[in-house]
Amino acid sequence: MNQGAKNSFLLYTDYLQHMELMSMEQRGQFITAIMCYESGVDIPEMDGIVQMAFSFVKAQLDRDSEQYQKTLEAKREAGRKGGEAKAKNAVAKSSKASTAKNAVANLHDNVTVNDTVNDTDTVTENDTVTDTENDLKEKPSYEGKKKSRSVFAPPTPDDVCAYCQQQGYDIDAQYFCDFYAKKGWMVGKNKMKDWKAAVRNWVRNNDSGGKKQSSGSAYIDAINNRLDVVDEWYAQYAGEEDGG
Repeated sequence: MNQGAKNSFLLYTDYLQHMELMSMEQRGQFITAIMCYESGVDIPEMDGIVQMAFSFVKAQLDRDSEQYQKTLEAKREAGRKGGEAKAKNAVAKSSKASTAKNAVANLHDNVTVNDTVNDTDTVTENDTVTDTENDLKEKPSYEGKKKSRSVFAPPTPDDVCAYCQQQGYDIDAQYFCDFYAKKGWMVGKNKMKDWKAAVRNWVRNNDSGGKKQSSGSAYIDAINNRLDVVDEWYAQYAGEEDGG
């Protein structure tokens, strides 16, 4: 007899073959007995024919009830396992979140400690030199070539005098510097790039043969100015050929 909360059951058309052998009163007893049995209440009295028919139906009702209980229990078990799986997933996610949080905290602590030590204790002069050398090595080759060209610096009379002594020239170093300073250290229309080349050109084109030149000679100045252009161009060309 079903004592559960079930409020429905299966009534098969096969039962009709039993009911056809009954009178209307017996059919009423038959249906009433089935309803009482499935509802869990006492079954009323039945005559022999109804009681025999009910015995066949009762066996089928018991099989259906047993199958229903199995299905109900399987659903309960599936729900229980599903709940456990969800709980495990929640615990796993919580554990991962906690681990990640601790890892971030440890990383922050490690970075803080290492930064402090590196900034105060481990930075040495060798590190600085190494970094500088590496930076220079990583510069593009174009910039290296560009930096190799020195910026022209006008010489002083002492510079010119020292160079002339080395080369055995005898010119008026002060006059040489004044001459080109007045022109803005220009050779023709170009900025002077090699004052030593200008000195050599000055000596070659000096009518006095390399002796000190007196001031005020406009003609010599003009000649020196034009020839300086040629000499400067030649010096630049020769330098590029050597560098190439």
